[in-house]
Amino acid sequence: MLEAIGAREAPVPPLNLVADFGGGAMHLVVGVLARLVQRSITQRGGVVETSILAGTVGLTPMVYGLMAGGLWNLERANNILDGALPFYRVYRCADGRFVAAGALEPKFYAQLLAVTGLDGEIDPRDQYRPSSWPATIERFAARFATRGRDDWAQAAAAYDACLSPVLDFAEAARHPHNLANGLYRGEPFAQPAETIRFDRDLGEG
Repeated sequence: MLEAIGAREAPVPPLNLVADFGGGAMHLVVGVLARLVQRSITQRGGVVETSILAGTVGLTPMVYGLMAGGLWNLERANNILDGALPFYRVYRCADGRFVAAGALEPKFYAQLLAVTGLDGEIDPRDQYRPSSWPATIERFAARFATRGRDDWAQAAAAYDACLSPVLDFAEAARHPHNLANGLYRGEPFAQPAETIRFDRDLGEG
């Protein structure tokens, strides 16, 4: 996975979110929960086995499926989800900060063109025409460079364009949307709150 992540020049370490947390830890949790369900059915316990390596491999089936279908190659920044597409990548804004575009579906792409004011300059029918991508990337990059990140975020709020500001950890903990959804708490310090919730009334009464 490290080989596939980053610019064409070199891979970029994805923190330890892929291997340690998304891979090993989450697969182990799924395995433990599955064993608990099995125990409730069969009255027999068991051992759960995984590893950071196994968990990381477990995150990649979609990529192998895309490869088998001829929709993914082994060159970085040259695939549908790794920055090759003009409508699925990160752009630098006038203030040096960034916005992320993820408008894969045509309806979202049309909204992205509208919020950037490029709907009269870029033909939406060319969305998935690879020969158009380099020029479209240049157009988007030039347009996003005209305004600050938060200006773009405010403009995008009125559209369903899959365009969002790239926030650092401190900004994410203060973002009104995240606070309204209870995703962060401030005591004893800013940190994620519960991200999986259960109905506390379930089974009561």
